[in-house]
Amino acid sequence: MNYSRIPCRGSPDTPKFSGQPEELTDYLDDITDLCKATGSKGDARKIKLALKYVSPDVKELWSHAAGASNGDWEDFVLQITRFYPEIDHDRKYSHASLQDLVEKWSRTPMLSRVSLGKYLRDFERISLFLAHKDCLSSIERNHFFLEGFHPQFRADL
Repeated sequence: MNYSRIPCRGSPDTPKFSGQPEELTDYLDDITDLCKATGSKGDARKIKLALKYVSPDVKELWSHAAGASNGDWEDFVLQITRFYPEIDHDRKYSHASLQDLVEKWSRTPMLSRVSLGKYLRDFERISLFLAHKDCLSSIERNHFFLEGFHPQFRADL
């Protein structure tokens, strides 16, 4: 987003956090970008803006972290991240995640480039993460990829 001033709460160009854990990092990055773009200085100001654009329930929860962080942005981020234990960047995906994806896609024939593209992006998102963490060999990756296609399609190969 391109900011020249601090947007009012509720305006369409505000940073957004729906409460979904997977959106937290992007939201906090948007707050940092907002502060840089508008010249807002100081960790306390950044924390205040992070609280400004969230729902009342999230604001109430995060306010405890804001008080305990003593105005330190990094400490605030660390504390609110603890409220979302499902965010574990080292364990974001597992072999089971990849297996679930492959099984889901293998039940439905891919009849268009659109569905093939969706499968490819879903597969790459998980498999590249696992490969990067040295949890998936290229042989396993290739095997999983083919298993994601409908059995009839695989038989025709």
